Amino acid sequence: MKNNFNSKKILLIEDNIGDVKLIEEAIKANSLNVSLTVLDDGEKAKDYYEQKVADGYTDLPDLIICDLNLPRFKGDEIIKLYKKDERMRVIPLIVLTTSNLDLDINSCYQYGANAYLIKPLDVLEFFDMILHVHKFWFQLAEMPIHKVTESASV
Repeated sequence: MKNNFNSKKILLIEDNIGDVKLIEEAIKANSLNVSLTVLDDGEKAKDYYEQKVADGYTDLPDLIICDLNLPRFKGDEIIKLYKKDERMRVIPLIVLTTSNLDLDINSCYQYGANAYLIKPLDVLEFFDMILHVHKFWFQLAEMPIHKVTESASV
């Protein structure tokens, strides 16, 4: 298992303040070394993406967690937007939603989602799920390096 003490950056795209608080509490309760950026609607996630492109892809998140049912710009559109970009598509994107519809699950994977998780109703199960997501993506999985350097184009 990897021993990485650097804080990991998670971009959370979630409009439900209750779910945001649950994720924040799960991070705190499990003492996870995470920096969480929260965007509360799809339009803000679109603006965030455009700003990252304009800034030369600096300070990218290590993981993106995205709700499917977002106001103003739906989660499936966010997946398409982020995954069409060569530099953003290597960032793992997890859908975290209440929808268990086969159509939603299949389309999210077709658009490039790396995982599709259904929000547990039980708080302890929710905390456990966040811990498992953290453990898998930041301790077990080998993550891409997405630092932008001038020598990358050489």
